[in-house]
Amino acid sequence: MTAFSQSTLGQLRALVGPRPLLCPCVRIVLEQPDGAILLHARADFAGMWGLPGGHIEIGESAEQAARREIQEETGLVPGALHPFGHASDPKVEIVTLPNGDVCHYQAVLFHCRQFQGKMRADPLETPELRWIGLDADPLPPMMPHVRATVEAFRRYRAGAGFQLL
Repeated sequence: MTAFSQSTLGQLRALVGPRPLLCPCVRIVLEQPDGAILLHARADFAGMWGLPGGHIEIGESAEQAARREIQEETGLVPGALHPFGHASDPKVEIVTLPNGDVCHYQAVLFHCRQFQGKMRADPLETPELRWIGLDADPLPPMMPHVRATVEAFRRYRAGAGFQLL
């Protein structure tokens, strides 16, 4: 039995198949003092880069999910997490996964500048981790919902405050 099949979403998928589901999730921008953010190569979407994050499980808060996902995907232990937005725009948040499952993500977006531990990639989900400056031109390829989150983070850093995407 895989970790996915045991997850809340995995159990729902066993019942409803690939049809569209609302999927509560989190995305986290981990930021170093120099402003670089942590991106990871996506194991499921070859050639694409993403942010740490994932689905919120039943019985878990968005903050608990963010802490769990950061540790699972990066090996880092987060300190303070600051919400900077909520993403739900169907234009970018409805995603068809490689297996045909369709998710309409409802993502709480967090910012984290305090973390500790030794960074390590998870070969099943995040085979490569890389710190990238927001001024990198171009940024690595990202799916539209991830790029929208990075752009919202730029606005947040510039003083825009909490955003609804």
